[in-house]
Amino acid sequence: MENYDLTYIEPSTPEIKQIRELIKKQGDKVCKESISVESISKNASTFTFGWISVLQKAQLGRRSVKSLNDRFTLLSFVLCHYTPDTPDQVTIEIICSTNKSGKLLMELAEQKSISMGIKRIYLNCLDNNNLKRWYESLGYKHFTTIYSRQGVPKVYSMVKYL
Repeated sequence: MENYDLTYIEPSTPEIKQIRELIKKQGDKVCKESISVESISKNASTFTFGWISVLQKAQLGRRSVKSLNDRFTLLSFVLCHYTPDTPDQVTIEIICSTNKSGKLLMELAEQKSISMGIKRIYLNCLDNNNLKRWYESLGYKHFTTIYSRQGVPKVYSMVKYL
């Protein structure tokens, strides 16, 4: 298995402002522009915990680099949401990967959820049969279908009981 150099993040992470900016600025490329910039931005602002994988850029001829966005290329991320209002569930808000670390990101989210005493994980899957089958291979079950408004693709709500 490859080493993806994943970093755990949560709102108390010291560089959280820069990490959120990195996700907001590069997230749509990682998600192959299948998730709206607005949705990525919203979830980058409200997630409870998650993981990111980045690649450090070469610094040719530069003395200092001011932001994470200038120093790193975002490769993958998963953003999860937990609220005490629903203490037995976690929602995977967004998961995107360009480096085939998606399964590992899902496993990390599930392990963290189990350690929190969570009983189920929800996620929304874009209307893509291959993606839906991939989530099903990981143990997720089709829960409900959210039909599209004009111009917005439908999604499948999926659940996994832990």
